[in-house]
Amino acid sequence: MLSLNPPVPSVGLTKSVSPTTAPQLIPGADLVYTIAFGNTGTGAAALFVVTDPIPANTTVVSLTGSAGWTCTTAPAPPACTIATLGTGATANFTFLVTVNTGVASGTTITQTDSVTSTADPNGGNSSASFTSTVVQGPDLVVTTTVTPGTTSIGVPATITYTVTNVSTTNSATNR
Repeated sequence: MLSLNPPVPSVGLTKSVSPTTAPQLIPGADLVYTIAFGNTGTGAAALFVVTDPIPANTTVVSLTGSAGWTCTTAPAPPACTIATLGTGATANFTFLVTVNTGVASGTTITQTDSVTSTADPNGGNSSASFTSTVVQGPDLVVTTTVTPGTTSIGVPATITYTVTNVSTTNSATNR
């Protein structure tokens, strides 16, 4: 019998980010993106590529993938490749970036992953994004006071340390 429906791959992906507080983050913090995808089609996907562009205002730390994949961070954009992804096959990747110091509060950082493969007719499930917002971190100032102002050996003195948060961010929620 002749089949009129040849095997066709269908690749798609999902993503998450940690820490779970990542929608609000401070400069210097790490963002760990976890990307999961697979081939849910009826045929193998050839020349499969996962691309992880480096978000603006971040520095790439690493990109790691499942066994059998080749991942690189340079030249940009970071990407992982495999020659063939069989029907039902899945893979997971971890993309780690650090928010650059000096990034202004309110700046948004958006990271979008995409997957491509030859002969995948369904491009609608081939990308995923996550947006985080940079907040001002705590800015702690420590002052020291000695009472009395001058003392000598054997004379008691009181030392007082005062910690003040001079930013508008609550330091208890941004450690």
